[in-house]
Amino acid sequence: MPVNLGLLFLLLLILQTPLSFAHGNSPHQDNWNWDPLVLVSLLALMLAYGKGALNLKKKRKIILKEILFFTLSIIILFIALISPIDVWSDELQSWHMIQHMLIMMLAAPLFVLAVPLYIYLWALPLSIRHKVKPLYRWLYGHKTGWYFLWQPLLLWSLFAFTLWIWHLPQFYEAALRTEWLHDIQHISFFVTSCLFWRVLLDPIHRFKMGRALGIFYLFATTLHATLLGVFMTLSPKLWYKFYQEKTLSWNMSALEDQQLAGLIMWMPACSIYIFVTVYIFILWSKEENTLAPLDKIKLPMNP
Repeated sequence: MPVNLGLLFLLLLILQTPLSFAHGNSPHQDNWNWDPLVLVSLLALMLAYGKGALNLKKKRKIILKEILFFTLSIIILFIALISPIDVWSDELQSWHMIQHMLIMMLAAPLFVLAVPLYIYLWALPLSIRHKVKPLYRWLYGHKTGWYFLWQPLLLWSLFAFTLWIWHLPQFYEAALRTEWLHDIQHISFFVTSCLFWRVLLDPIHRFKMGRALGIFYLFATTLHATLLGVFMTLSPKLWYKFYQEKTLSWNMSALEDQQLAGLIMWMPACSIYIFVTVYIFILWSKEENTLAPLDKIKLPMNP
């Protein structure tokens, strides 16, 4: 699975880059961020998903693969939002970039593969489920006004806008200085990423693009994400003055930290798009090269 390859690649990067500076003089290097709001949110997601999975199990519907995807997604969110990565992200932009990539590039697609909306629907009491189910079907119906929400161009644009707007200095630094705005930033990254990956990976709903469009969809995303990473890496000026004093305890300048953050977005993060693109291309080529057995081919009786 390409998502798992991307996970391995990014974890290797985490071990090889800013972690080497963690033995410096930073006073927060071993702290965990036990934010009650984050903990309660993750716990609520887990309990609701677990209840829905149990109800599905009673119907003899095996969803072990989806449970595995969901578990991996929650683990990655925990690592990104609770572990020392969250504390380090207040001191180094490179760690902040790793945090965002974990949320957008790994946790979100795994969450999508876990078909959460469908399973959360089964977590509701039977009486409420009967009332919500028509709304659920209406939302995913082809003949409703909501159909435009699943258009790939709209979701691609929303994902690109969210990525770029939050990296503008005024918004990025405002999120770093204001806790509730920082939470909104993370939520917007996760939600828009789930929507972005849903039209590509969702295993059960009908609004899923074809192989060729999926390859172009990822290729176009790789271009604009790479461009942002290149700008950040090659910029001779510091974008975010918030980190100017904080990086000294990590034995690096703020500009070096910014360059490292840009490289993280430029190289390993965009590599995940490439991995998924290659995977889709392989699936597409197999489908194109699969020939029907001779006894299944219907030939015209008349010339």
